[in-house]
Amino acid sequence: MLLSDVNRMNKLYEKFMRETGIYCLSTIKDDILMWSHYAESHRGLCLEFDTTKELLFNETFSVHYSNEYPSIDLIKMGLNTKDEFRKAVLVKSKHWQYEHEWRILRPKSFGGPGIYAFQPESVTGVILGALISPEDKNKIINWVKNYPTKIAVFQAKINRTKYQLDIDPVEYQDLDHLS
Repeated sequence: MLLSDVNRMNKLYEKFMRETGIYCLSTIKDDILMWSHYAESHRGLCLEFDTTKELLFNETFSVHYSNEYPSIDLIKMGLNTKDEFRKAVLVKSKHWQYEHEWRILRPKSFGGPGIYAFQPESVTGVILGALISPEDKNKIINWVKNYPTKIAVFQAKINRTKYQLDIDPVEYQDLDHLS
């Protein structure tokens, strides 16, 4: 294969990305833009984890933010060189720096994309989106009530005087009238 064969190189990269599982996480829970982008415009939810209770979180890598695209050696990446692999999946534009993103990576040799289980006690909280529907809210509350470990429940609210979200705790006794 010639290195100048751009189509072949692009196909190799696309295959690599299809065979790699990437789970994205953030240390920020109250960013308006992230709720808009990743939680169906504030209608979804956010899970909170205790990362010390689950081995899967030992495999997290912080995303590096840059003004330039990374230079990736596809030959080295094909040989599972860690540095090339990380450059391919852990670099984003500085425009996204506000996300404070971390990623769990699962290349094909470690199971690839798919659904992975985690310990129930690693889920410590759920934040309901500011615009969540009553039906979805009831489903989540019933899920929380039946979860094997106690989970804190929070409600995101759009602040009326500032461009921010307020995350308020919801007491368990307050959940009974909601379901």
